[in-house]
Amino acid sequence: MKLAMNSIAILVSTFFLASSVTATTSDQLDRVASDATQSDKTAKKRFSIPAAAGKTKVGGNTTVKVQVKVAKGWKWNEQYPAKLTFTDVPEAISLPKLKYSQMKGDFKSSKEAASVGLNLSGKKAGKATVVGNMKFSVCNETSCVIEKAPISVVVAVQ
Repeated sequence: MKLAMNSIAILVSTFFLASSVTATTSDQLDRVASDATQSDKTAKKRFSIPAAAGKTKVGGNTTVKVQVKVAKGWKWNEQYPAKLTFTDVPEAISLPKLKYSQMKGDFKSSKEAASVGLNLSGKKAGKATVVGNMKFSVCNETSCVIEKAPISVVVAVQ
């Protein structure tokens, strides 16, 4: 009987120990998820990308500026090889250059912002969205962070 009571006590202790380990692990996972969400929110505070849009006529040309504005306390990293690459260009638009590089002089930048001018031509009437990705870096007093951001440029062709 004494052996049975000891076995039950061990099982109950093991159950409570396992429950507290699971709770701690769950709490830790919640904190990690919260930290990741907070990191996403912080990234959005480091920069903003205003909507880029333009209009042209069929057979006409226009220049649309894609811009990154750096948040207060951060600065554009002119030493980082920032790149803008377009991955989807609709048939209604002609975009002769798909890759832009800061190291090749395609970006105009200051501490507060950077921009790239896109020379577009209209081929077909309608609204078209050019889609791509930008990779760049911003710095504060203690560190530099590499950022990736989706880019979309809406062009109305008349």
